[in-house]
Amino acid sequence: MAEGRGAAGLALLLRALSGQVGHVQWMDETPTAPALRPVLTDTHLLLPEALHANDRLAAVAHAAAHRMFSTPHQPAAGLRPISQIVIASLEDARVEHLLAEQLPGARRWFLRGLQQHRAEGLGFADLLARMSRALWDEGWVDPNPWVHKARDSVREVVATQGWTNAAALRRVGAVLANDLGQMRVRLDLATYAEPTAYRDDNSWLWQHEATSTDAQALEAAPANPRPDSGQAAPAIPESPRIWTYPEWDHRTHHLRANWCTVLEHVVGVAACPPLQHREGATPLLRLPWARRHRQRVRRQLHGEALDLEACVRFAADRRQGSVDEPRLF
Repeated sequence: MAEGRGAAGLALLLRALSGQVGHVQWMDETPTAPALRPVLTDTHLLLPEALHANDRLAAVAHAAAHRMFSTPHQPAAGLRPISQIVIASLEDARVEHLLAEQLPGARRWFLRGLQQHRAEGLGFADLLARMSRALWDEGWVDPNPWVHKARDSVREVVATQGWTNAAALRRVGAVLANDLGQMRVRLDLATYAEPTAYRDDNSWLWQHEATSTDAQALEAAPANPRPDSGQAAPAIPESPRIWTYPEWDHRTHHLRANWCTVLEHVVGVAACPPLQHREGATPLLRLPWARRHRQRVRRQLHGEALDLEACVRFAADRRQGSVDEPRLF
């Protein structure tokens, strides 16, 4: 099957499972970086190269389940991070069960990945991993009361409404997240990673400030069509180039390798439409100098705003131990 294939074979599997075209590409992983998890976008599935063969299949099936049954880019406003993660974990279980109902062979891929979790640990990631297995492995008993409550609450919803009611499971997730807060379970976003290796980071599910409506509209805006010049337009690569960059976390003093991902798309060259003549428009060069440029204010000894150049000089003097400005604190 796709075990012996690379990204192209996994992309075919993704299309076969979901009925939708998707690209699969690899992400480089460094030993000093936190554990990478798959990343799902509207067009791509990014997989860590170190992912186990079975986890690769489970990751593709999991991504297909999201594409078939999940609502992407849900507003995250008003939800705490711990609530987003718990709700997303229940959504992971929901779509996986729906996929397994249609394609029973995918069940063993999910179980193999989830059965790696043990009934150990009381941290946030530990409890989330134990809950994820409890929602899949019927023969596994977890003694933790919170995990037991999660399994019973989900079973109650599924028994009456099946796995199709995402809103009901979202309410269950909100209650479970509140319980974790009452239990004083701490979530460290700087070091947290999805505990199940084949599951994605759930960034596709939520719409944060970085994926606002304006940003999505700008990204989806089509370029102006190029007028016919008698020449064939150059071919556009179907897959974008992927670049990863590190980012310095000043709070933990840790360099998070491959933390930022940039997708470089090559777009066709669009002709610039001619500017329409507007009556009454005055060319910029004809405007008086005073209307074109604001007067630059030099160093001010008094005022409500700080002089940026003076701030730079003050910072340099402070590092040299020669601060002589008593009015700055």
